[in-house]
Amino acid sequence: MGKRRALVAGATGGMGKRITEQLVKQGWDVRCLVRDVPKAKEMLGENVDIVAADITQPRTVQPAYFDDVDAAFICTAVKVAPKEGDTEGRSKYYQGIAFFEPEVAESTPEAVELRGAETLVNELRRVLPPSDGVVLVEPSTGST
Repeated sequence: MGKRRALVAGATGGMGKRITEQLVKQGWDVRCLVRDVPKAKEMLGENVDIVAADITQPRTVQPAYFDDVDAAFICTAVKVAPKEGDTEGRSKYYQGIAFFEPEVAESTPEAVELRGAETLVNELRRVLPPSDGVVLVEPSTGST
């Protein structure tokens, strides 16, 4: 059996970045699904496969992105920004500094965290076999 491949959706976010780093350290092939490829290349380096999509636009999520995937991590979320106090490169955010009263900077929670996740789950149902301990949940109904 060859290397296992994981898909990390939202790999440039706070959680996704950390999961990607750990998977690479553990020897996984990692495919990162991101909106901003140049940002991802700069942040994540050359040891990962980077693909671009906007999960709020299902037509941009290509079925081939899910090929040969053994595990998936959905770390997508709306982009938030502090009302004041961070740098253009979001250095405080990436250091884990908490912001009070953040503002949603793009899209909406429903579009990203519900509909976008639903798009990803539907593709994952196609490629991941059922396994013990792993349950895909239908985001809109809560059913399996």
